Formats: sequence, structure tokens, C-alpha cells
Amino acid sequence: MPATLMLLLLVFGSIPAAFLPLAVGAVAVTGTTAILRALVIVTPVSAFALSLTTAVGLALAVDYSLFFVARYREETASGVSHDQALIRATCTAGRTVVVSAGIVAAALLGLLVFPLTLIRSLAIAGISVVLLAAIASLLIIPAALACFGERLASRDILARRRRSARSAARWLTLATAVMRRPVTVFALTSALLLLLALPFRDAVFSLSDERALPADSSIARDMQDLRTDFPQVGAEVDVVLPYWHPAGRDGAARLDAYARRLSGPTGVQGLRTATGTYLNGKPVGPLCVPSSDPAPKGPCHRAAAVHPADRHLAGHRLEARPYSPQRIDLLHSIRTQPGPTSAPSRWT
Repeated sequence: MPATLMLLLLVFGSIPAAFLPLAVGAVAVTGTTAILRALVIVTPVSAFALSLTTAVGLALAVDYSLFFVARYREETASGVSHDQALIRATCTAGRTVVVSAGIVAAALLGLLVFPLTLIRSLAIAGISVVLLAAIASLLIIPAALACFGERLASRDILARRRRSARSAARWLTLATAVMRRPVTVFALTSALLLLLALPFRDAVFSLSDERALPADSSIARDMQDLRTDFPQVGAEVDVVLPYWHPAGRDGAARLDAYARRLSGPTGVQGLRTATGTYLNGKPVGPLCVPSSDPAPKGPCHRAAAVHPADRHLAGHRLEARPYSPQRIDLLHSIRTQPGPTSAPSRWT
């Protein structure tokens, strides 16, 4: 925090002005955190969203505060009164803040397309903090300038270095050239962006694992050896049947029929449950009838007795590589199988 305050002091030139972005950032980050807390009730939210919220919230607070303060100082330096400088700064810098926040939020909307919790969480956090930073800037900074504007302008310790006519002329020349030929500039910048995006046309988005590392790295080699020597590691999926226990012959028959359906799709190496082991839709292991007696009477019965009475587990072993499209399609086909009861099955 002391280093941040020193940097803000160098950028804004005075202690009162340096605290403006901190106030705006605090409001934006706090509001976004409250929004994420509410969203956790209805949808998964990644923990990384909080880190993005803090970084983006403070960065935008600095930018938006600098827009207002710099514009206000320019107006007062030209001899305009305090009230008139405040009005002009709010109109011009405020419009810049609104346009900037709208463009950034619209760009982040594209991240909602990806069906990954991490990406969607970052998009939601980014959109929320951008909009809240803009709203906080439009409300807090003009009010602060109205109360302490003259003090902010008079205590600019770097005022002499800021007033560079040559630097202002360069930016004015660039802006004038862009606005004189907007269609040409738009076409050139769009072509450049498309050229930079060409390497991503064959990109495959998935969860990160050792495949993101170079093939000759030690971690990638170790994971490849692990998958080759122990293919069952990471390839099992548990199906949870809530509020149901296969007690008696009727329950065992329904679980047996359910296990036959689940072990049928191509790519399922096997299925283990209380009624036995299944492969290709057929039982290949011992078939036993679980009862309500909690005393273990054999391996199959023990498998059923170790779980609570309100649920039961069935373990799958899948051939498809984790996070691959084939595995996703396989899991989708398995999930569509009707369960032994009306209660929906759950997956781990």
C-alpha cells in the first residue's frame, strides 16, 4: 500500500488527488464482491474472480480519476473559473468514462460464450467492476472536485513537467489524423487485429493440465508415464443416487437394470456397483442381492453398506481422456440414461 500511494502521488501530483482513485476503487471492488457473493447462491463462481476484481477495479479507478483531474486542471490553467472548469471536466471526461466502460464491458461479454466456470466468472467480475468503477467515478470525483477542486489544482507538485506544449501537439496531431479518416483507420486496425487473431483459429479451449506444458518438460513426461502405466487414474466417475438404497430383490433388480444401461455406451471400460461389475451392458462380476441388514456379508454387500442409507454410488471407468470432447460426449450420453427412481442422479 505505501508503494501504491507513492505511485499515485507521482501520477496525480498531490495528496488529495491521490486518494480519489482509492475511493473509487474501494466502491467498485466492494460492490463487485457483493454481486459475486449473491451470484454464488445460484451459479458457481471461481475464486480467481476476486483477484481480477481487485486488479481491474483499482486500475480503472486510476484511469477514470486521471481523466477528470487532468481535464479539470487544464481548464483552470487556462483561466476558467472553478465552477465552469468543473462543468467542462464533467461533460468531457464523463463522456470518455462512459464510452470507455461501455466498450470494455461489451468486450467482456464475449467471454460468456465459453462454457467454463473460470472464464464466465472472470467475465461477470470484469463487467461488474467496470460498470461500478464508471458509476463511482461519475458520482464521487465531480463531488470531490466541487468541494476540493481549487486545492487539487493548486497543489500539483509536478505542474511544470506536465505542461508540455510539444507533447500536447503530438497527441492533437494524432487525434486529428484519426478523426479525419475514420473509415481508413478502422479498416487498418481491424485488419491488424484479424492478422493477430489468425493463430487462434485452430485453438481448442479446455481446462488446463499438463498438455499446456512443453512435451519435453519433466511434469509432462511424468503425467504421460502415469497415464500409460496406470490408465485407470483420473478415469473414474461416481454416480450418486440420492434418497435411495438397493434393499431387497426389487431394489437390486432396478439397480441391475440401471447398471446395464450405464455400462452399455462405447468408451465405458467398466462399472462397479453393489449388484456386481458390468461391461458392455452385461454383468461380468459376482451378482449379489443387498438387504437392509447393515452387517457386511461379502464384498458386494460391504460396498453397499459403507454408504449412507439415503444414497448409493456406482463407479464408472471411462476410456476417453479427461477434458477431451469424446469424454464430454460420453458423459452426456450417460447422464441421459433414466435412473432407478424419479430422483435425478448426481455425478462426482
